[in-house]
Amino acid sequence: MKIRFLMAGEKGIFERLKGLVDKAREETPLATRLFQERLDDPTVLERIRTLEKESDELTFKLGEDIMNGAINPSVLRDLLHVADLMDGIFDDYYFVAREVNRIVMSGIELPMLEKMVQIFVKMVGLADRELETFGRLLEAGSMEEARSLRKDIEALEEQGDELKDSGFDSLYANRGLFDYFSFQHYTEVMRKLDHIQDGVEDMSDLVLAIANAISR
Repeated sequence: MKIRFLMAGEKGIFERLKGLVDKAREETPLATRLFQERLDDPTVLERIRTLEKESDELTFKLGEDIMNGAINPSVLRDLLHVADLMDGIFDDYYFVAREVNRIVMSGIELPMLEKMVQIFVKMVGLADRELETFGRLLEAGSMEEARSLRKDIEALEEQGDELKDSGFDSLYANRGLFDYFSFQHYTEVMRKLDHIQDGVEDMSDLVLAIANAISR
């Protein structure tokens, strides 16, 4: 069964969400560079900050258009929630970038750096794959395709959970190596990267529910 949008409004919103997904994926190589190179380079942080500001403006305008446009009332709340979750991804990446930059600028020597960076980079990669899959979900041609893509996102999120858990296991097993700041840094970064993946999964649930509601 093809996804049929009863009004053009929802289709236009999905297209704009896809544009935000593409913009969010611009943060993947930036975050990866910050982790791998421990950059003392303000231009990378500034680019992530710029993307966060742009997302604020775009999602605010999107919310206004959802409220004031030709949108099926039964999906209004879910669409607003998706827009809010999308903005949250940019916020989380900016938080992570600031946290990494703060540690680099302070000169704090982090224990287990190589192992934790590997975990962080893998989590960023999984989040990027989730976003790419979510972008395809927004353009799905049938409910069957949309459900299949939703399952793919769930599987990626579960892989992220396993990475997060292994990271926390390593931290607690080696707790004697850490001072307060290094332990706090690692836990905050892992939680934010996990939150990004959770956000994409939540958006996919909402979009599938919206598609179900407006394709009947």
